[in-house]
Amino acid sequence: MALKLLARAQQKADGLVLKGLGYWSAIRLLPLLGTIHKRSVRRKLQADMKDIAGKGSLPTIANMMFNPDLFVKDYTGFKNAVAEHTMREAQIIELKNHKYLARHARMAGRGIAQTIAYSVCLATIYYTFKSYFHF
Repeated sequence: MALKLLARAQQKADGLVLKGLGYWSAIRLLPLLGTIHKRSVRRKLQADMKDIAGKGSLPTIANMMFNPDLFVKDYTGFKNAVAEHTMREAQIIELKNHKYLARHARMAGRGIAQTIAYSVCLATIYYTFKSYFHF
């Protein structure tokens, strides 16, 4: 709130550059930027914050910090990443389960053996009838 008030005051005083106050507010806000999950966005915002602080533009700093889309997008991306991680972790645990793998292999082997047995049975029936009925 204080940053918004200071930014509005700087806007009303046209052309006023407050480098010291810009650096001070940037130092206070950098830990907040550290909470952004995506590394590339966090580094870019921290670099931008340092550049903007050097210009002494509090309205620009306030606009950057009070951008709800940035934080919502970061939170949504983080939530999706956690869900993906949880799903992949369950898959890894499942693959490490040797009983599950052995059961799955037995079922697959049984299916292949049945397919081969039925194929041999059909071929035998075909050739048997072929020799008896001459077709």
